[in-house]
Amino acid sequence: MKFRPGQSGNPQGRPPKTDHARAAQLRRRILASAPEIIDGLIQAAKAGDVAAARAVLACCVPALKPVELPATPDSLLQRIEAVEAAIQAMAQRSPAALPAALVGLIPTFMS
Repeated sequence: MKFRPGQSGNPQGRPPKTDHARAAQLRRRILASAPEIIDGLIQAAKAGDVAAARAVLACCVPALKPVELPATPDSLLQRIEAVEAAIQAMAQRSPAALPAALVGLIPTFMS
């Protein structure tokens, strides 16, 4: 169906948002009950409800992301080479920050 020029395809206009008031009322009720809902979830999680524990943790604890840890050097030579590589990398990125970074690397030799 083609519309004629100058004539609206919806002469009655957009219908009023009747669901808006109901949604706002539902949001108010949920917010008013939120403390009791949260307390109930926590109690259920403590009692062993896995789904409740998952819901609590999903909202409160950020997801763990894999992190690649540096290899632990075994010998003094490996430690020295690791520190040397770190110093070179820092010197290339920010020469002005190098003195403070060197002070932070001192514990590497102490362990």
